[in-house]
Amino acid sequence: MTAHPLSALLSANPVSVPVAASLAEVLALMAAGHSSCVLALDSERRPSGIFTEQDAVRLMAEGKTSAGLHMGDVMRQPIFAVPADLDTRAAYRLMADHGYRHLVVVDSEGRLAGVVSEGDFLRETIQRQRQAMERAQGQVRGLRQRLQNFSLMEQVSDAIFVADAESTAIVEVNAQACRSLGYAREELLALKMLDVSTSISDFAAWKTFRAAIRAQGQLLIEICQRRRDGGVLPVQINARLTEVEGHEYVVTVARDLSRIREQDAQLRLQAHALNAAANAIVITDRVPRIVWANAAFSALTGYPLAEALGRKPAELVNSGKQDASFYQRMWNSILAGEVWHGELISKRRDGSLYDEELTITPVSAEGREVTHFIAIKQDVSARKAVEAALRESEESWRGLFNSITEAIFIQDGEGRFLDVNHGTEQMYGYSREEFIGQSPEAIAAPGKNGQEQLADHFRAVLAGGTRKFEFWGRRKNGEVFPKDVWLNRGSYFGREVIIAVARDITQRKALEDELRHLAATDPLTGLANRRHFLEQMALALARQQRHDTPTALLMLDLDWFKRINDQHGHAIGDEVLKHVAGIMAASLRRIDLLGRLGGEEFAILLPDTEARGAHEFAERLRQRIAIEPAQTPAGAIPMTVSIGVTPFAPRESGLDAILARADRALYHAKANGRNRVDLEPAP
Repeated sequence: MTAHPLSALLSANPVSVPVAASLAEVLALMAAGHSSCVLALDSERRPSGIFTEQDAVRLMAEGKTSAGLHMGDVMRQPIFAVPADLDTRAAYRLMADHGYRHLVVVDSEGRLAGVVSEGDFLRETIQRQRQAMERAQGQVRGLRQRLQNFSLMEQVSDAIFVADAESTAIVEVNAQACRSLGYAREELLALKMLDVSTSISDFAAWKTFRAAIRAQGQLLIEICQRRRDGGVLPVQINARLTEVEGHEYVVTVARDLSRIREQDAQLRLQAHALNAAANAIVITDRVPRIVWANAAFSALTGYPLAEALGRKPAELVNSGKQDASFYQRMWNSILAGEVWHGELISKRRDGSLYDEELTITPVSAEGREVTHFIAIKQDVSARKAVEAALRESEESWRGLFNSITEAIFIQDGEGRFLDVNHGTEQMYGYSREEFIGQSPEAIAAPGKNGQEQLADHFRAVLAGGTRKFEFWGRRKNGEVFPKDVWLNRGSYFGREVIIAVARDITQRKALEDELRHLAATDPLTGLANRRHFLEQMALALARQQRHDTPTALLMLDLDWFKRINDQHGHAIGDEVLKHVAGIMAASLRRIDLLGRLGGEEFAILLPDTEARGAHEFAERLRQRIAIEPAQTPAGAIPMTVSIGVTPFAPRESGLDAILARADRALYHAKANGRNRVDLEPAP
């Protein structure tokens, strides 16, 4: 693919609507404009969601109609946008690596510049191939022309079928077409297109299909093809008519959609899990505008999702109870990449106020600047009401005390329990009588909490302060769980006490762990992704510089991996990647770190390892990979790797210098014949 800005491929005048547009209007616009997608834009023409033909098919499969549905109900979000000056090759790699079918392109202000689809890249490829074939037609005829066309077809990773426009007889296919449908080439050439399609299975449907191609110049649709084993393969086809020596043919390029649909199903499952969370979850872009929120957010604030999308949280829930400096401190923290946690007073849609506990986690793309924020919100009005009631009234507190679902402890100056509410009994499984007279150590998880630190909290509260901290408790049945604890000084029937309010945060911890895991893990291999690997490498460099301990870096690349994808398809290629990753992971020590930097490139960090030891380890690893072929549905596939090794220098200038040395060593290994290990010493 020729390198030029992505703006050169933009679809002209992409169809766009406001978030509140009805689904019927969206479908009508797609039909009228022959568009495969519609974008939702805010008032400043910034994209906030997308709806595609695939989404329409999904709604039909689910038995839903357009009645009562709006763009905000069905669009996908958050949207993935790229700058218009991005190189087309980099853009295509993004689509291939992530399984995207469309790329939304924005200008430097984040406003919509256009849309690029798989079809746009495919049309460019087909156009270049067609131009090459037309130039060749004037020079070579007959068999030589056919052989050249076949050579071009074999360079395309998608399945290609050339069929007689009248009889539908298949006259030419590439190797990918044979692999995807499970036929030998001779078997496919004996069939018709009607034999391998479940959607276009008779001549009437073929004539309609051919007429649509002739009317539009080329046709991009999704159909299902029939495999040799009887299975059905969903594909996206790009079909056009071509004439060779006075005879008309239909050239069809088919892209396998099964992996994309599996990824879509996984994303939907994750979205359902987040939407079902009890806490309100909001995702914003950097502006920040809301690009996604779950049902709990609507329940908490009163704002329907369609009304909230594209708007800033401050426009919706700012109560005016916090001054500008409060928000400035918050903003400075999250822009610096730090997680912000605190409490504030917010406003619902109906104007009522509520106390909110808020955690904001910034999200960065590949170690670059912050692009999005994830906010987890919880209404703590009930807890605040209890705290106020305990401070203001000692005579009417008991009913309220026991009506609160959160756990409340009344403790003396040494921490012994004087009273607990029903929420505490339910949280721990002990009765009120079993609590009285006990200390926090009796309900603490062994080895999880610092007892001296707990004593410091009590002393600070008795001196007039407040404290909030995490505490690991142990229920009566032995189960260990985390909780948030707030300590305040108060009065209990004329006696000065410490009031502790606790909330079980097991679900929040699990959600935070899941978010951290997703942000640090490569989804195919389960290894550390590039971002997490580089973060850990930076920590290793700091330790090495501080303690002068030897450390080495290995950079590995699978030899001739593209041939495996071309010969067997990406699914088999993925199996090979997972096989090699498993061998490497099984060869490491507990202190070592293995990561996938991208594609078929991996890296290994070896703490406490000299250059010689790293080279010997790399050689053993290379030999093991070479003798253990990957067992795949396509058979045993042998694989070799090239490895570049470099030690950390006593005075490194930074990660880039180490990575550059390892990359040069890897380059030399490949240049010198592959399946070898090369070492570049530290300067």
